[in-house]
Amino acid sequence: MGTLLIIKTGAKLASLADHPGDYEHWIARGMGWPLERMHVADVRAGDPLPDAGSVAAVAITGSRAMLTEQAPWMVRSAHWLTAAVERELPVLGICFGHHLLAWALGGMCQPRSDSECSFS
Repeated sequence: MGTLLIIKTGAKLASLADHPGDYEHWIARGMGWPLERMHVADVRAGDPLPDAGSVAAVAITGSRAMLTEQAPWMVRSAHWLTAAVERELPVLGICFGHHLLAWALGGMCQPRSDSECSFS
């Protein structure tokens, strides 16, 4: 089993403080991936993304961020994801991670309300 890259785009909600771990731990556990074979890149904090050929799969966490912000970390992550998908790397986007992946692959995010994007 190779390395699972977790692209961390946010942290768990305060209301989940009683649940141990954070998104990356829950994802690895849910996928049955050993924690020692997991690499976390907190892209909001500027962590570099590894070469796509050095990981077996990718999961992108949720976030409170909105794609309409088009923050530099979002743009950088989207470019990396486009290249990863072109290499046929398995990618799972969860909540915001799904939105980021869709945007990276050409989807257009348009605000519908304070908390949602619609894609076309």
